[in-house]
Parts: sequence; structure tokens; C-alpha cells
Amino acid sequence: MPPALIRHANSREVERLGVAIDALLVRIGDGVRAQREFAGNVAHELRTPLAGIRALAEYGLAQTDPALQREQLLAISQAQARASHLVDQLLALALADESRGSLTLEAVALDAVAREVVLRFMQRADQVGVDLGAQGLESAVRVRANAALVEGMLTNLIDNALRYGRSADGRAPVITIALTQGAGEARLSVIDMARA
Repeated sequence: MPPALIRHANSREVERLGVAIDALLVRIGDGVRAQREFAGNVAHELRTPLAGIRALAEYGLAQTDPALQREQLLAISQAQARASHLVDQLLALALADESRGSLTLEAVALDAVAREVVLRFMQRADQVGVDLGAQGLESAVRVRANAALVEGMLTNLIDNALRYGRSADGRAPVITIALTQGAGEARLSVIDMARA
């Protein structure tokens, strides 16, 4: 027995159903293409660090001096941390791409999100000798956004700043999270003061 929709539908309803099915098939095709592209990008981006880890391990296994073996183990650990960071970045990018079509915007307290993320990184910043600070977080700033994507983006930027921020004159790097607002817009910045 055919579905009631088809059995009782007029031509306009059938046409709308056809348009909806076509749109669904286009979205499915776009999703499959995006997944293939993502898989290809991941394979390409991870090939180099994984080859480096393997080379470090092979060289370390060929050594008999415990100090050289320890040195290689340390290098492997650092290379693995960089590869894990890369995977996190790729996954965040995939999440952002995936949610682009179905992004839910809501009222977000940008100052509170920024404050929470900065506090999460304070101990790590102290450990690596980076002066991490914030400006403009004392005033309430509300925007329409996706809180998870804002938090992920800010986390990624601060993480990169702590990893790669350097002061040209040898002083401790100074990374500042700045929140400004005016003329109907809000701007959240991660500033490497050594390069500003």
C-alpha cells in the first residue's frame, strides 16, 4: 500500500516533496565530499609528523648510549605532542565546517567565555614563562554566537600563542587577550605583544 502522502497528494505537494528530496540529496552529497576532503587533509597533514616520529624511534633503537636513547625518547614525546595538537586543530576545523550549515546562535557572554578560557591557561602560561593577561573582560559583553565554537577558537589561539609566541629581545613573551566593543560590534583578540 503506498504512503498516504503520495496517495492523496496533489501535484503541488508532489513537486514540493521532490524539491525537498533533491535538497536532501545535495546536502548528503556535500557531506560525503566534505568527509572525503577531511580524511585526505588529515592523512596529508599527519604523514610528516608520523614519519618524523618513526625516524626518531628507529634512530633511538639503534643507539646503545642511554643518554642518546633518552634524548630520542624526549624528541619522540615532543613530536607526538605536536601531532596531537595538529589532530585537535583538524578536528576543531571539521566541527566548525560541519556545524556551518546547522549553526545555532544564542546569546553568549563573551567576557565570561574569554575569562574562563584565560583562567584555564594561567598555570600552563606560568610553567612556560609566558606573561598571559587580559584586557576588557571586566565589562559584560553579550553577542549572538555559538559558545562552543567561540571557546574552541579562543582555546586554539591561546594554545598557539603559548607554543610559538617569542619575545625578540629575550624577555618573557607577553600574550594579551583583549575584548573591545563599540559601534555595534565586539572584537576578541589574542595579541602577541612581542610582535605587536
